[in-house]
Amino acid sequence: MDAAMGVVFVSGSPGETRAFGAELARLLPDGAVVALVGELGAGKTVLVQGAAEGIGAGRGEGDDEGVTSPTFVLVKHHVGDSGRVLIHVDAYRLRGPSDLADIGSDDFLGREGIAFVEWADRVEAALPRPYLLVRVRHETTRSRRIELEGVGESSQALLEAAAKAAARSGAT
Repeated sequence: MDAAMGVVFVSGSPGETRAFGAELARLLPDGAVVALVGELGAGKTVLVQGAAEGIGAGRGEGDDEGVTSPTFVLVKHHVGDSGRVLIHVDAYRLRGPSDLADIGSDDFLGREGIAFVEWADRVEAALPRPYLLVRVRHETTRSRRIELEGVGESSQALLEAAAKAAARSGAT
């Protein structure tokens, strides 16, 4: 089986999306890869900001500007209070999986810390398995439908951690 059954919930606000990200980062093991997919403005970066907060990073302390979309830099590393690392990748400007490999993704994806890849659908074939696929969609102007799916063998543990994070964050 290549994909684990999915979980769907609605985040009622950016704050709930951020809280989900924080819980997710606390529960995922180092080496986990989270593939974020969604249209512009759906809340992918908000979720990553929450994840950074969850490990004690991204508040501007030790981070030049906190967590922003790394569209022009492509990859940013954020270090949390405990030394835990969050790797934030923005694949928007990449043309495909080979571009991700060209920037050295084998050196940082699935290795240290937790990696969050925005616009992951552009580079899916280059993502190490297993990974957690997170689709973020507009429900209303404030709420988002978040669909979670484990991809690859052994992805069930990632999906279970994500479901627990959703429950703890107060999302419905």
